[in-house]
Amino acid sequence: MWSFDAQVGIQAQPITYRAGGRQLVTVIVGWRGSGYGGGPVWEYRQQRRRVLTFALDGRVSLPPADKSEMPFADDPALPVDAAKAAVGRAVYNARCMICHGPGLRASGAAPDLRRSSIPLSRDAMVSVLRDGALRPAGMPDFKDIGLAETEGLQHYIRAEARAAAQR
Repeated sequence: MWSFDAQVGIQAQPITYRAGGRQLVTVIVGWRGSGYGGGPVWEYRQQRRRVLTFALDGRVSLPPADKSEMPFADDPALPVDAAKAAVGRAVYNARCMICHGPGLRASGAAPDLRRSSIPLSRDAMVSVLRDGALRPAGMPDFKDIGLAETEGLQHYIRAEARAAAQR
């Protein structure tokens, strides 16, 4: 039996084939297409998404994994309104959780919003959510999310970031 630390999640079943007279096994790694399922959590910005191919006589190793974590983003001068955060939690669970993970605990499919500075600014939230500022990076726009819901999301994310920083 053989094992290998791929440093992030393996996406699917391996394939095996022969090339150049050698038996090869290939896997795709990087937790891009999955949300948090109770298992390991990998930081979105640190994942090296790649195709790994192995041979029985292979001698190459992966470079060391980056294990640093971004701090939780917060601005103590910005108050969190519990009622607005409750609205934001409902919106998040209905619209954001599929990519950003339950309870804002992202597993790598999308960034951990608790560590993002975007929720510290109402204008940045509107730009990303409603105007599609991050569409080129894969973040869809949500023009149907109203300004009150956007503000609720902002308060919910900030509340969760503060709670996580206290742990």
